Parts: sequence; structure tokens; C-alpha cells
Amino acid sequence: MATSRLIIHVATNKLLVRGMVKHAHPECGNGVIWALEVRRGSTTERLASVDSQRAKPVPLGPFENVHIEAGQVVALIIGPRDGNHSCDLTAVNLKLTDGAEWIWDLAQIQFPGASGLLDIYHASTHISGAAKALFGDGTPEAKAWPDQGRHALLADGWFGICEHMGATLATEKTPEQQRAVEGLTNDLAKHTEHLND
Repeated sequence: MATSRLIIHVATNKLLVRGMVKHAHPECGNGVIWALEVRRGSTTERLASVDSQRAKPVPLGPFENVHIEAGQVVALIIGPRDGNHSCDLTAVNLKLTDGAEWIWDLAQIQFPGASGLLDIYHASTHISGAAKALFGDGTPEAKAWPDQGRHALLADGWFGICEHMGATLATEKTPEQQRAVEGLTNDLAKHTEHLND
């Protein structure tokens, strides 16, 4: 069995851990067992463990705010079910993220050709923050504008959200409002290739 280790430096000690494991060759073999652990010196925190017999994907998490420090390890351990190694093949998709930009670069290095997608939750936090700065917290406009922005983003990606922001700048022109839209533009411009086309 080959072992692979990837050492990375994270910008935070709180990670989001999620993914999927599945028995990838159900025509033979009897399945796999796996465990997801955080190893901290002499202690181990088990986040999840599963005995998988079928080809149905088993989700890993999501586990939010997993605390990890330098020298600690997030480990996905995969083994044979009932000690039987015959015809074992396991598909794994494991993501450790902290939301920092470096994760996109690392994903491209480790998985060339893979495409990333900024999830709507994180995009929405930026859009909602801009709405509060534009219209004030709790106002009807601050509630409606993010909904319109999410719809534009989901429907037309980068171009849709740019059109939404541009229409706002055509009518809202105070320096504070311009800064709010510029801030949102800067936040989302980092992800033009990660937004829906």
C-alpha cells in the first residue's frame, strides 16, 4: 500500500474538513473501513468512522472549526473491511479549507486541471456585508439587495454580479457607497474563475 503525505502551512488554526469516501470497486471485494482523525501528539480525536460495503458515497462531514496547530495531523485512515484486502479500491475526496486564497493555488498544484467553485454561502457573506455598508443594517434595501445579488451571481456568474453592482453605482453615489461596492468587487474579483459561468 502506498502512503502519501502532503505538508501545508495554514493561515488559521480553524479548518473546515469535508469530503467523501466510497468503495470504488463494488463488483468484488467486501468494502472498506475508514476513519477521519486529528492527531495531536499523544492524543487522537476521531471525527468520524465508517464501515462501507457498497459503492454509495459516504459523506465526510462537514466538520467546522476543527482546531489544528503546527505539527498536528488530519489523517484519513483507510483499511480493509474484516481484514480482507482482496480487490480493494477506494475513492476519496477530502478537502481541508480555511477560506484563504492559498487553498485555490494549492488545489491547482495538487490537482492540475481541476476547477474550483466559490460556494454561495461565502459569496453571500461578502454581498450581505456590502449591502449593510450601502443601505444600513436592517433596512429593507439591505435585505433585498443581497437576494438580488445572489440571484445575479447564480444566474450569470461574475458578469451578473458586476451588472448588479454597476446598476447600484448608477444610483448610489456617496463615497461610502462607492467604497462598499469597490470592496465587494475586490473580494469577488479574486474568484472570477471560481464563479458560475
